Amino acid sequence: MDESSFKILKRVMKSLVNPLNVEGLEIYMTNHTKKIVIDDNYYDVPLLRISNPKNIPFSYNALIELVINEFKYISKLSGLDLTMYELSKLIIFDDFTTGDYYIPDEIDNKILDCLNTNDKQIKHRMGDVIYTITGRYVVDGDFEMFWDSSESFAVNIAFKIKSVFEDNLGNNTHRIIKDRDEMIELVYTVSSDDSYLFEAPIYDCFSDITEYVTFLDSEWQYCDIHIIAI
Repeated sequence: MDESSFKILKRVMKSLVNPLNVEGLEIYMTNHTKKIVIDDNYYDVPLLRISNPKNIPFSYNALIELVINEFKYISKLSGLDLTMYELSKLIIFDDFTTGDYYIPDEIDNKILDCLNTNDKQIKHRMGDVIYTITGRYVVDGDFEMFWDSSESFAVNIAFKIKSVFEDNLGNNTHRIIKDRDEMIELVYTVSSDDSYLFEAPIYDCFSDITEYVTFLDSEWQYCDIHIIAI
């Protein structure tokens, strides 16, 4: 992209990006710029500001792809054929960058209430043995929500074990596992064997944000749950 092409693009942007509507969000050009380099050429790129009139969840990692697609259309209107690399360099948000996200307080509180559960009972069969694990999810110091990569929104949450019952159908015996280390090891073993057993209740709690493509685009992004047994 040369300087004349950039000037053409800026003129079209000024007419179309004030605001640019993206799935309920409004993107504005500001009067502030940032100097960038593309193929050894320097450009003063206008910073973009996000307005959220509908107060919906959004994340940088999801929004940037939506805006790139909009800018791809704008560049074609300008008679330009910019690469995805060039477009990604031209989109710079004011005070919002990789890994940043926003969740409205109402939804955030709803998620936390959902995660702090009553006792859950999880049954899992391994060979002749059926394990019944009782415990609950807790939002404590281990709890984290963050973008681990451009594709993965990670959630770390503790599962506090209350009891584990072992029913051996092979020799018709049963026992209550009382050793804490053995219980924790079993939770990780069961989770490794069938992760959905522990993750499903957590996925349900995040349905209010994952339904927004501005926060997480299920076509290529996903919620990655990590259970911490305690």
